[in-house]
Amino acid sequence: MPYQRFRFGDLVSIKSNKFNPVTESFLYPCIELEHISQGTGILLGSVASDKVASQKNKFGAGDILFSKLRPYLKKYAMPTFEGICSSEIWVMKPNSDLERSYLYQYIQTDKFIYEANKSSGSKMPRSDWGVVSELNFYCPPKSEQQKIANFLASVDTKISQLTEKHRLLKDYKKGVMQQIFSQQIHFKDNGGNAFPEWQVKTIGDVMTESRIKGSSGDVAKKLTVKIWGKGVIPKKDDSKGSENTQYYKRKAGQFIYGKLDFLNCAFAIIPDELDGYESTLDLPSLDVSSLVNKFFVLEVVKQKRFYKRFGEIADGSRKAKRINVGVFQEMPITLPSKAEQNKIMAFLDSLDKKTNAVNEQIEQTKLFKKGLLQQMFV
Repeated sequence: MPYQRFRFGDLVSIKSNKFNPVTESFLYPCIELEHISQGTGILLGSVASDKVASQKNKFGAGDILFSKLRPYLKKYAMPTFEGICSSEIWVMKPNSDLERSYLYQYIQTDKFIYEANKSSGSKMPRSDWGVVSELNFYCPPKSEQQKIANFLASVDTKISQLTEKHRLLKDYKKGVMQQIFSQQIHFKDNGGNAFPEWQVKTIGDVMTESRIKGSSGDVAKKLTVKIWGKGVIPKKDDSKGSENTQYYKRKAGQFIYGKLDFLNCAFAIIPDELDGYESTLDLPSLDVSSLVNKFFVLEVVKQKRFYKRFGEIADGSRKAKRINVGVFQEMPITLPSKAEQNKIMAFLDSLDKKTNAVNEQIEQTKLFKKGLLQQMFV
C-alpha cells in the first residue's frame, strides 16, 4: 500500500492539560529545557514538581516532547513515564492512524526541523504551530510505520550504548589520572621492577621562559590559549592590533599558559601547526627540559590539585588573577623519572585512542541514522 499524504495537524495535536503549582499537590517529575540533550532524545534529569513556580504542561508515558523554543537545538524526547514539562515544550499526541514511535522518529528529520525553524521572534525564536501543522506528512500503513520505527529505534539503542561506553572510558581515565598523580598507582619498568621514587622539584627546574622578540601587534600572527586545558588555537583578531604592542615568537613544543586565566586551567603545549605564531607576555611560553616528558608535565599542571592550590596561594586576594612567570617557576611539582613519565603517558594515550575510536563510532552511527531518516521519510 503506498504512502498517503496527510496534513500534519490532522494526525498530531499539541493540546495538553496544564499543571498549576498553586492548586495541585501531586508530585510529578518536571522536565525543563536543560533536561533534554541536544539531538539525541536523551533525558538528562528532572526536578520535582513541588520545586516549580510557574504553570507547566502535563504529559503521559509515550507522549512526544519537542522544544518549540530555539527549535534548531533539536531538543526532543519520548518519556516512558508521566510528568510535567516546560510550557516551552510541545506535548505531541498522535491520533489512531499514527504510531507514536514513528512520529518520534519523524520529528528528528531535517524536513521537520526545517519547518519547525520557520519561527516567530528573533532573539527568542519559537516554532509556529500554525506553520508546522500545515506540513505535508506522508505516512505508510501502521504496520509499516511500526517496522520503520523499530529499526530506527535499534540504531538509537546502538548510539546510546556507544555513548555510555564513551562516558565510562572518560570517567575511567579521570579516576586513573587522579590515582596516578596522587601516587596511589605505581608503574613498573619492562622488567617488572619499580621505578625510582618521585622527586619534588620546581617548575623552574624543568622550564625556562622564552622571549624571542617578534612582530608588533598590527602585523603579528597571533595565538591564544583556551581555558580548561583545551589547547592552543590561532587568535581571531578582527581588529588590527597596536603597532606599539610587542609580540614574541612561539615555538612548537613549548609550554604556554595564560597569566590571567591560570586559575581557569589555561595551559597547553604549542602544536606543530602553530610554530612561529606569536603572543604577548600575558601568554608566556617556556622551553621544557629534555629531562622530562613535556606532556606529562602539562598533565600535572592541569590537575586541579596543582593550579588551584598553588595559583590561589600565589594570587592572594588580588582581583587581577595574574600569575607571572617568576611566581609560576617557584611552584613545586612532584615528578617521577622520565622513564616512568613516558610509560604513564603511553598508557593515557592508549586510553585516549580507545575513547576517540568509540567517539568515531558514535559519529558514524549518527550519520548512518541521518541517511536512514532521509530515505525512509518522504
